[in-house]
Amino acid sequence: MQETAGYYDAAGRLTAVLQGIGVDNKTFFTQYFYSEDGSVRRVKVTHDQIAPSETSNPGQVTEDYWYDYDAMGRMTLSQGQLINGYVARGATGTSIEYDAAGQRTSVITSRADGNGLIRDHKENYDYYASGYLRSSAAADSAGYVLGTTPPQLNDPDFHRMSVIERDALSRVRTNTEYNASGVNVFQHSYTYTNDGQVLTDTGFTLQSDGARLSSSTSYDYRRGLLYRRPQTARQPPGCRRFPGARSRPPVPGLGHSGRPPRRWPG
Repeated sequence: MQETAGYYDAAGRLTAVLQGIGVDNKTFFTQYFYSEDGSVRRVKVTHDQIAPSETSNPGQVTEDYWYDYDAMGRMTLSQGQLINGYVARGATGTSIEYDAAGQRTSVITSRADGNGLIRDHKENYDYYASGYLRSSAAADSAGYVLGTTPPQLNDPDFHRMSVIERDALSRVRTNTEYNASGVNVFQHSYTYTNDGQVLTDTGFTLQSDGARLSSSTSYDYRRGLLYRRPQTARQPPGCRRFPGARSRPPVPGLGHSGRPPRRWPG
Protein backbone atom coordinates (compact mmCIF):
# COMPACT_ATOMS: atom_id res chain seq x y z
CA MET A 1 0.00 0.00 0.00
CA GLN A 2 1.36 3.39 -0.95
CA GLU A 3 1.63 5.88 1.87
CA THR A 4 2.31 9.61 1.88
CA ALA A 5 3.45 11.70 4.82
CA GLY A 6 3.68 15.50 4.81
CA TYR A 7 5.66 17.73 7.17
CA TYR A 8 5.07 21.41 7.94
CA ASP A 9 6.94 24.21 9.67
CA ALA A 10 5.67 26.52 12.43
CA ALA A 11 4.14 28.83 9.78
CA GLY A 12 2.06 25.97 8.35
CA ARG A 13 4.13 25.70 5.17
CA LEU A 14 4.78 22.30 3.59
CA THR A 15 8.47 21.50 4.05
CA ALA A 16 8.76 17.82 3.10
CA VAL A 17 6.81 14.94 1.58
CA LEU A 18 7.64 11.25 1.90
CA GLN A 19 6.05 8.87 -0.60
CA GLY A 20 6.52 5.14 -0.92
CA ILE A 21 5.39 1.67 0.09
CA GLY A 22 5.43 2.21 3.81
CA VAL A 23 7.07 5.26 5.40
CA ASP A 24 10.21 3.28 6.21
CA ASN A 25 10.65 2.22 2.58
CA LYS A 26 10.75 5.71 1.04
CA THR A 27 10.49 6.01 -2.75
CA PHE A 28 10.22 9.80 -3.06
CA PHE A 29 11.53 12.47 -0.68
CA THR A 30 10.65 16.05 -1.65
CA GLN A 31 11.89 19.06 0.31
CA TYR A 32 10.65 22.64 0.00
CA PHE A 33 12.73 25.66 1.01
CA TYR A 34 11.29 29.17 1.32
CA SER A 35 12.56 32.73 1.11
CA GLU A 36 11.90 35.28 3.86
CA ASP A 37 8.73 36.48 2.13
CA GLY A 38 7.31 32.94 1.97
CA SER A 39 7.98 32.20 -1.72
CA VAL A 40 9.26 28.76 -2.71
CA ARG A 41 12.99 29.24 -3.31
CA ARG A 42 14.17 25.65 -3.79
CA VAL A 43 12.68 22.21 -4.38
CA LYS A 44 14.88 19.16 -3.87
CA VAL A 45 13.62 15.70 -4.83
CA THR A 46 15.42 12.44 -4.08
CA HIS A 47 13.87 9.26 -5.43
CA ASP A 48 14.70 5.71 -6.41
CA GLN A 49 15.72 5.24 -10.02
CA ILE A 50 12.54 4.88 -12.08
CA ALA A 51 13.66 5.57 -15.66
CA PRO A 52 16.22 3.68 -17.79
CA SER A 53 18.07 6.94 -18.56
CA GLU A 54 18.74 7.61 -14.87
CA THR A 55 21.94 5.61 -14.63
CA SER A 56 24.34 8.05 -12.92
CA ASN A 57 23.44 6.51 -9.57
CA PRO A 58 21.65 3.14 -9.77
CA GLY A 59 20.34 3.60 -6.24
CA GLN A 60 18.84 7.08 -6.13
CA VAL A 61 18.44 10.18 -8.28
CA THR A 62 18.46 13.76 -6.99
CA GLU A 63 16.76 16.67 -8.72
CA ASP A 64 17.58 20.08 -7.25
CA TYR A 65 15.68 23.10 -8.63
CA TRP A 66 15.88 26.78 -7.72
CA TYR A 67 13.35 29.58 -8.20
CA ASP A 68 13.56 33.37 -8.31
CA TYR A 69 11.10 36.29 -8.30
CA ASP A 70 11.05 40.00 -9.07
CA ALA A 71 10.16 42.83 -6.68
CA MET A 72 6.45 42.34 -7.46
CA GLY A 73 6.55 38.67 -6.51
CA ARG A 74 6.28 37.39 -10.09
CA MET A 75 8.27 34.27 -10.88
CA THR A 76 11.27 35.07 -13.10
CA LEU A 77 13.04 31.70 -12.90
CA SER A 78 11.58 28.21 -12.67
CA GLN A 79 13.56 24.99 -12.10
CA GLY A 80 16.93 26.74 -12.32
CA GLN A 81 20.25 25.55 -10.92
CA LEU A 82 22.76 26.86 -8.40
CA ILE A 83 25.98 27.43 -10.38
CA ASN A 84 29.11 28.77 -8.64
CA GLY A 85 26.96 30.29 -5.92
CA TYR A 86 24.52 31.97 -8.35
CA VAL A 87 21.01 30.91 -9.31
CA ALA A 88 20.70 30.61 -13.11
CA ARG A 89 18.78 28.70 -15.79
CA GLY A 90 21.61 26.21 -16.17
CA ALA A 91 20.57 23.12 -18.10
CA THR A 92 17.08 22.75 -16.64
CA GLY A 93 15.58 26.18 -16.04
CA THR A 94 13.09 28.56 -17.60
CA SER A 95 13.39 32.35 -17.24
CA ILE A 96 10.44 34.71 -17.67
CA GLU A 97 10.36 38.44 -18.50
CA TYR A 98 7.45 40.88 -18.11
CA ASP A 99 6.56 44.32 -19.40
CA ALA A 100 5.42 47.32 -17.34
CA ALA A 101 1.82 46.08 -17.53
CA GLY A 102 2.76 42.73 -16.02
CA GLN A 103 2.31 40.82 -19.27
CA ARG A 104 4.70 38.00 -20.06
CA THR A 105 6.90 39.18 -22.94
CA SER A 106 9.46 36.40 -23.27
CA VAL A 107 10.25 32.91 -21.99
CA ILE A 108 13.63 31.20 -22.36
CA THR A 109 13.94 27.47 -21.66
CA SER A 110 17.39 25.88 -21.44
CA ARG A 111 17.98 22.17 -21.92
CA ALA A 112 20.99 19.87 -22.42
CA ASP A 113 21.14 18.47 -25.97
CA GLY A 114 22.79 15.15 -25.14
CA ASN A 115 26.17 16.24 -26.56
CA GLY A 116 27.36 18.14 -23.52
CA LEU A 117 25.98 21.46 -24.79
CA ILE A 118 23.09 23.67 -23.70
CA ARG A 119 20.51 25.01 -26.14
CA ASP A 120 18.03 27.80 -25.46
CA HIS A 121 14.49 27.98 -26.81
CA LYS A 122 13.09 31.51 -26.63
CA GLU A 123 9.52 32.65 -27.22
CA ASN A 124 8.47 36.30 -27.54
CA TYR A 125 4.93 37.59 -27.09
CA ASP A 126 3.28 40.76 -28.40
CA TYR A 127 0.02 42.26 -27.15
CA TYR A 128 -2.74 44.61 -28.22
CA ALA A 129 -3.31 47.78 -26.21
CA SER A 130 -6.32 45.98 -24.72
CA GLY A 131 -3.97 43.40 -23.19
CA TYR A 132 -4.95 40.49 -25.43
CA LEU A 133 -2.24 38.44 -27.14
CA ARG A 134 -1.51 39.58 -30.72
CA SER A 135 1.30 37.28 -31.86
CA SER A 136 4.11 35.00 -30.73
CA ALA A 137 7.47 34.03 -32.22
CA ALA A 138 10.21 31.54 -31.31
CA ALA A 139 13.89 30.88 -31.93
CA ASP A 140 16.44 28.24 -30.92
CA SER A 141 20.06 29.01 -30.10
CA ALA A 142 23.18 27.18 -31.12
CA GLY A 143 24.71 24.90 -28.50
CA TYR A 144 27.01 26.37 -25.85
CA VAL A 145 28.96 25.18 -22.83
CA LEU A 146 27.27 25.50 -19.46
CA GLY A 147 28.65 28.50 -17.58
CA THR A 148 29.60 30.47 -20.70
CA THR A 149 27.64 33.33 -22.29
CA PRO A 150 24.67 32.02 -24.34
CA PRO A 151 24.53 33.02 -28.04
CA GLN A 152 22.51 36.15 -28.76
CA LEU A 153 19.19 35.59 -30.53
CA ASN A 154 18.29 38.41 -32.94
CA ASP A 155 15.07 39.22 -34.82
CA PRO A 156 16.02 37.29 -38.00
CA ASP A 157 16.43 34.14 -35.89
CA PHE A 158 12.75 34.08 -34.92
CA HIS A 159 9.91 32.42 -36.76
CA ARG A 160 6.22 33.15 -36.26
CA MET A 161 4.28 30.80 -34.00
CA SER A 162 0.87 32.43 -34.03
CA VAL A 163 -1.00 35.56 -35.13
CA ILE A 164 -4.37 36.53 -33.66
CA GLU A 165 -6.42 39.21 -35.40
CA ARG A 166 -9.13 40.91 -33.36
CA ASP A 167 -11.91 43.35 -34.15
CA ALA A 168 -12.64 46.67 -32.46
CA LEU A 169 -14.39 44.79 -29.65
CA SER A 170 -11.31 42.58 -29.09
CA ARG A 171 -13.11 39.50 -30.40
CA VAL A 172 -10.94 36.99 -32.28
CA ARG A 173 -11.48 37.34 -36.03
CA THR A 174 -8.70 35.05 -37.24
CA ASN A 175 -6.39 32.70 -35.36
CA THR A 176 -3.37 31.45 -37.33
CA GLU A 177 -0.58 29.10 -36.22
CA TYR A 178 2.71 28.13 -37.90
CA ASN A 179 5.25 25.35 -37.43
CA ALA A 180 9.01 25.83 -37.06
CA SER A 181 9.40 25.88 -40.86
CA GLY A 182 6.96 28.76 -41.22
CA VAL A 183 4.21 26.60 -42.72
CA ASN A 184 0.65 27.61 -41.90
CA VAL A 185 -0.67 24.57 -40.00
CA PHE A 186 -3.85 25.98 -38.47
CA GLN A 187 -6.20 28.81 -39.32
CA HIS A 188 -9.74 29.59 -38.23
CA SER A 189 -11.90 32.64 -38.83
CA TYR A 190 -14.93 33.66 -36.82
CA THR A 191 -18.00 35.84 -37.25
CA TYR A 192 -20.33 36.99 -34.51
CA THR A 193 -23.94 37.92 -33.88
CA ASN A 194 -24.87 41.45 -32.85
CA ASP A 195 -24.78 40.42 -29.19
CA GLY A 196 -21.30 38.88 -29.46
CA GLN A 197 -22.04 35.18 -29.80
CA VAL A 198 -20.06 33.10 -32.31
CA LEU A 199 -22.03 32.74 -35.56
CA THR A 200 -19.57 30.86 -37.79
CA ASP A 201 -16.23 29.10 -37.33
CA THR A 202 -14.42 28.24 -40.56
CA GLY A 203 -10.88 27.06 -41.13
CA PHE A 204 -8.46 24.17 -41.51
CA THR A 205 -5.84 22.10 -39.72
CA LEU A 206 -2.81 20.66 -41.53
CA GLN A 207 -2.48 16.95 -40.81
CA SER A 208 0.83 15.12 -40.28
CA ASP A 209 0.62 13.60 -43.78
CA GLY A 210 0.23 17.04 -45.39
CA ALA A 211 -3.51 16.80 -45.93
CA ARG A 212 -5.78 19.68 -44.96
CA LEU A 213 -8.73 18.95 -42.73
CA SER A 214 -11.20 21.75 -43.39
CA SER A 215 -14.15 22.46 -41.14
CA SER A 216 -17.04 24.88 -41.11
CA THR A 217 -19.46 25.21 -38.23
CA SER A 218 -22.53 27.43 -38.03
CA TYR A 219 -24.23 28.25 -34.75
CA ASP A 220 -27.88 29.00 -34.20
CA TYR A 221 -29.29 30.27 -30.93
CA ARG A 222 -32.95 29.57 -30.32
CA ARG A 223 -34.77 29.89 -27.03
CA GLY A 224 -31.45 30.10 -25.24
CA LEU A 225 -30.22 26.79 -26.72
CA LEU A 226 -27.20 26.29 -28.97
CA TYR A 227 -27.53 24.39 -32.25
CA ARG A 228 -24.38 23.43 -34.18
CA ARG A 229 -24.18 22.47 -37.86
CA PRO A 230 -20.62 21.20 -38.41
CA GLN A 231 -19.14 20.22 -41.78
CA THR A 232 -15.71 18.70 -42.39
CA ALA A 233 -13.71 17.80 -45.50
CA ARG A 234 -10.26 16.28 -45.95
CA GLN A 235 -8.09 17.39 -48.87
CA PRO A 236 -5.22 14.93 -49.57
CA PRO A 237 -1.72 16.39 -50.04
CA GLY A 238 -1.03 17.46 -53.62
CA CYS A 239 -4.72 17.62 -54.50
CA ARG A 240 -5.54 20.87 -56.22
CA ARG A 241 -8.97 22.37 -55.74
CA PHE A 242 -10.54 24.60 -58.34
CA PRO A 243 -12.55 27.60 -57.16
CA GLY A 244 -16.21 26.71 -56.88
CA ALA A 245 -15.65 23.05 -57.76
CA ARG A 246 -16.60 20.16 -55.56
CA SER A 247 -13.78 17.81 -56.51
CA ARG A 248 -12.84 18.55 -60.12
CA PRO A 249 -13.35 21.34 -62.67
CA PRO A 250 -16.62 21.25 -64.61
CA VAL A 251 -16.61 20.09 -68.23
CA PRO A 252 -18.27 22.52 -70.67
CA GLY A 253 -21.82 21.38 -71.34
CA LEU A 254 -21.76 18.88 -68.51
CA GLY A 255 -22.48 19.16 -64.81
CA HIS A 256 -20.06 18.37 -61.99
CA SER A 257 -21.13 14.73 -62.24
CA GLY A 258 -19.86 14.50 -65.84
CA ARG A 259 -23.38 13.82 -67.17
CA PRO A 260 -25.43 16.14 -69.42
CA PRO A 261 -27.76 18.40 -67.50
CA ARG A 262 -31.33 17.14 -67.27
CA ARG A 263 -33.78 18.78 -69.66
CA TRP A 264 -37.35 19.39 -68.60
CA PRO A 265 -40.30 19.03 -71.04
CA GLY A 266 -41.36 22.22 -72.79
